[in-house]
Amino acid sequence: MIQMRENLYNKENKATSKLYRDNYDGIFMKPCKGRHDTCPNTVEHNQTYCPDCLIAEVQRNKKKAREYEQDRGSSYERGYDLQWRRLRKYKLKISPLCECPDCLSGRLRVRAATVVHHINGIDTHPELRLVMDNLMSVTTTCHEKMHGRKKDKQNGR
Repeated sequence: MIQMRENLYNKENKATSKLYRDNYDGIFMKPCKGRHDTCPNTVEHNQTYCPDCLIAEVQRNKKKAREYEQDRGSSYERGYDLQWRRLRKYKLKISPLCECPDCLSGRLRVRAATVVHHINGIDTHPELRLVMDNLMSVTTTCHEKMHGRKKDKQNGR
């Protein structure tokens, strides 16, 4: 058993995983994922980046988000103007509970709606943007799931 442990933590053994034990304090270390796996530093097993690469990664993500928002346009340019805000408020007033298929079928607990979803999106059907029959009151979680932005925890999708 002791010999097996020594082999597991031996840095020269290529068959073992990339986790290493630091000789001084017993902390498992692994290579930093920064700079496309070319960073020479090691990090603790529960970290991904060293401090230098972490700062660079945060800045890179902020730049990507800023570029995305600039390309996306303002909410007014995307069709969410004063008429839409008034209609949205009215729809939530007359349909305060989630109307998604999962909640209506009883699969999920019915909750208060916070988002109004276009059944036929305004990018493909702009003429239906302010039509009540094209709107559905849903929760934020159900709306994200409809657009595929969050996984369904129960089904793993």
